[in-house]
Amino acid sequence: GKKKVSPDKMVEMQAKIEEERKALETKLDMEEEERNKARAELEKREKDLLKAQQEHQSLLEKLSALEKKVIVGGVDLLAKAEEQEKLLEESNMELEERRKRAEQLRKELEEKEQERLDIEEKYTNLQEEAQGKTKKLKKVWTMLMAAKSEVS
Repeated sequence: GKKKVSPDKMVEMQAKIEEERKALETKLDMEEEERNKARAELEKREKDLLKAQQEHQSLLEKLSALEKKVIVGGVDLLAKAEEQEKLLEESNMELEERRKRAEQLRKELEEKEQERLDIEEKYTNLQEEAQGKTKKLKKVWTMLMAAKSEVS
């Protein structure tokens, strides 16, 4: 059987892009640069998807027109129709490829965000450690000064 991307699948992909855009807008703690980069990538994917949908539709229309000509009675229009169907299949494969790329990008974005959170946590732990040592140092210093004043 031939694998085709249904209009439902395209709508689903469009909804996913929209959902990711909303998620990005709400992630206020994400660095502005990362957000802009991700937003630009989403817009590019959206354009790519739209273009692929238009190509898909255009090919469907051409295929339909060719099939009508074949019925009317042509020379070797059947081969032409098969060629169009092959193009349509390639278009579907490209659409699937773009969907995979989009998924890959989403995963990379999640990993980057996790890395950022880990770094933030490490930084907080180091700050707490530094504060603890500063406190101990002040205590020892106070004891030293007290001991010095007793000696003199």
